Formats: sequence, structure tokens, C-alpha cells
Amino acid sequence: MENWKTCRECGAALGSDDIAINLKLISRNVTEFFCIDCLAAYYKTTREVIQKRIDYYRASGNCSLFK
Repeated sequence: MENWKTCRECGAALGSDDIAINLKLISRNVTEFFCIDCLAAYYKTTREVIQKRIDYYRASGNCSLFK
């Protein structure tokens, strides 16, 4: 069952950046998503690292997920 509204780990509401970075870093085929904080924990990194990656993809203009 697809869940595009809440984090699969903590239940937090998801925004477009949360969904886009999951699709970019995990797979375009995922059906359950992490919020940015839980995604950072999943990859054993920090929220700031994930946010910098989002900013990079948005600034590059090459990724259709971040337009």
C-alpha cells in the first residue's frame, strides 16, 4: 500500500522535498517514505547533509524531482 502522506518510521507529515529525496536516494519505485530526519538516521548521517543534497539537486536544475 502506498503512503505518500506520512513518514513510515515516525508518522510525521511529508512534504514534497521529503518525497523527492526518497525517490532520488532510495529508488523511484519506493511506496513508503521517510521524513528527512528519519532518512538521515537510515543513512547514518545528519539532517544537514540530506538538506545540502536537496539544495544541490534543486540548484543544479537537472533533476525533475526538485523543480
